[in-house]
Amino acid sequence: MDFENFNEKEESTCIESITLLKHSFFKAYLVVPVLSVLTLLYLPLKMYWSNALNARMIYNIVNELEEATHVLVKGRSGNVEVCELKNLTARIAPLLG
Repeated sequence: MDFENFNEKEESTCIESITLLKHSFFKAYLVVPVLSVLTLLYLPLKMYWSNALNARMIYNIVNELEEATHVLVKGRSGNVEVCELKNLTARIAPLLG
């Protein structure tokens, strides 16, 4: 993916990596609930405070943009965010054609 930093000196705008993710129903609705019960609800609490752990437990890494439903953005200062991808093709098709 091609991206450009707004201000190199400002830590919050520096992106180190972007990873494509796909929501995993198996992980989200089977693995996480079972592990939550086994860890006495410690896992959901930890997932709430850690975006990186949340991404590992609910999403699979994919290589194709068409398969991705979310992106994992890692910042220079260690910030991690999961952002939903929105398919706007249907909305802009009338404008292109």
